[in-house]
Amino acid sequence: MSYLAHNGMQFNRLYGIDNIIVGGFSVNVQLIMTAIGLVLIIEGLGPLLFPNKWQKYLLEFSTQKQNVLRRLGGSLVTAGIVLLIIF
Repeated sequence: MSYLAHNGMQFNRLYGIDNIIVGGFSVNVQLIMTAIGLVLIIEGLGPLLFPNKWQKYLLEFSTQKQNVLRRLGGSLVTAGIVLLIIF
């Protein structure tokens, strides 16, 4: 088992799985990278498959008031947290 300290975090290589220990919590790097990869794939499908509709959507979205955007962002974060807790 090897340890490498970097910016207050410990990186462990244990049983072939990279873990990051941050604040006493062990985080699986492979799991985090998989989640980020899935988000990038899902987010990229819109502009890839429907570029014209995506552009119109972004133009309409950019004209919304800040309060509407904050509520939407808060709702998405809350839904994400609930999904993480459930699964």
